[in-house]
Amino acid sequence: MRHLLTVTTAILALGGASAAQAEGLYGKVGVGFSVVEDHEFVTSSGEVETDLNEGYGLNAAIGKDFGMMRGELELGFNNNEVEGHKVAGTQATSPEGKTRAYTMMVNGLYDFDMQNSKYTPYVGAGIGAAHVRYSDYAAGGSTALDDKDTVFAYQLLAGVEYKMDNGASLTADYKYLSAPNIELTPVLGGALDTDTDYESHTFLVGLKFDLEK
Repeated sequence: MRHLLTVTTAILALGGASAAQAEGLYGKVGVGFSVVEDHEFVTSSGEVETDLNEGYGLNAAIGKDFGMMRGELELGFNNNEVEGHKVAGTQATSPEGKTRAYTMMVNGLYDFDMQNSKYTPYVGAGIGAAHVRYSDYAAGGSTALDDKDTVFAYQLLAGVEYKMDNGASLTADYKYLSAPNIELTPVLGGALDTDTDYESHTFLVGLKFDLEK
């Protein structure tokens, strides 16, 4: 974690040092699909293991372009439905529920110079907060979990931008997001504080546009 913070700080600092090369505010929006890693939480009736279906992701950001470096303030949303629950190792009947994650991140990005190409690959990292909601988790007709928490989060990202003739760009992004140590109070079997980790892989296509024209 310390290394990630150091890298992100260095990216933002280098971006500021490059401001003399080029400056510009831009906006960015994206839509795609998200895959959330399986996760576990503990109840007094045993450990519950949850699988989630592929869901959808939304993204919006405002950024500052410093040439080869960029800084962004980004808002994100992922929504995934429950595919199945295992309670104490036994597959539960009639699994229900959904997981939603709302994120606010500060990103630092590095653009690779492709020398007159319309394509620009980039990589980056971000830190911020994630508000994760586990809604109506149920198994066999009994509610297991309905709770939420806001925690520190970080992400790694990579993508490519294609500049169109009108000055706007099409983008394709991959984002790995981690929001660890989410504290929850399950319902199943009585209140028992537990924690879990939220990890997602989100694939987005979007549009990037100049805000200074």
